Amino acid sequence: PVYVTLKSKGGSNEMLLGVSIDVGGTHDIEVYRWTGSAWDNAQVITDTTNAAAGGLDNGNVFDVAWESNSGDALVFYGTAATVEVKYRSLERSTGSTTWGAETDAFNTGVNAAVIRGLNAEADGITNRVAVVTNDSSNDLGAATWKDDGTTAGWTSHSGTINEISLENQFLGPQYVDIAFTATSSKAVIVAQDAGVLDPAYSTLICTGSGCTASAINVTVPTLGAVDDGTFVRAFGAPNNDDIMTLWADIDRSLGIELYRNNAWAPAMNLAEANVSPATADAGTCGASICVVAMGGTFVYIP
Repeated sequence: PVYVTLKSKGGSNEMLLGVSIDVGGTHDIEVYRWTGSAWDNAQVITDTTNAAAGGLDNGNVFDVAWESNSGDALVFYGTAATVEVKYRSLERSTGSTTWGAETDAFNTGVNAAVIRGLNAEADGITNRVAVVTNDSSNDLGAATWKDDGTTAGWTSHSGTINEISLENQFLGPQYVDIAFTATSSKAVIVAQDAGVLDPAYSTLICTGSGCTASAINVTVPTLGAVDDGTFVRAFGAPNNDDIMTLWADIDRSLGIELYRNNAWAPAMNLAEANVSPATADAGTCGASICVVAMGGTFVYIP
């Protein structure tokens, strides 16, 4: 396996486990549902990404999510097709145990680009799910499933956000992420922009009529980081509308920053200059140390 994701279903004992496997250049995505007492048969999506040609077997090029109200399950994944992001659904609200057929989700904006990272996040108070991607053309892709919270379909926000200068050193790193606030159906997208040394961000303000995205914003309080970013993650608080962001750079420094009341608090350097790993997984980065893995995480205590 080259990547694993696990998502629990609120209010139940069900879970979704997704596994990404590269076997001789063929990319398999396997999705398993924990029923509460056993694992059901896997949904296997084979060679969807043209991995041997596109290198899409090198990181988190897929994710899973549960719709918060219906309890339906979804898997999203990158492909080498013109519409790069595809999805399949498992309609647990009807009692189904069979995954639906592959269906187009959204175009990331650059057809020649290869998806190198994909994260999905469910809105906790509607059936809305947001998906963000980064690709080999340094672009951020973003779209919402059930944009108004109930109606099936996809709405792209990539053009409005207009983030076309992400970090792009290696395959695999998470250069973009998203988190929803707990009570307001607002989401914050964070991105490792190559033009600034700390994370940039965009917001999605969502109502029953749909979501409105903001253009990428690089004017946030910074640590004055000295080098390129290697990953960025966003974490929504369970009991209020705070969102925490964690990131690192190729000098192995770790930073953290709080988004609260529509504003960023000053960033904090965690005084960690030795984020693992100490050497690059592949290739070099000149005289610098290129750390290409996610060397830290964060959790809220409920």
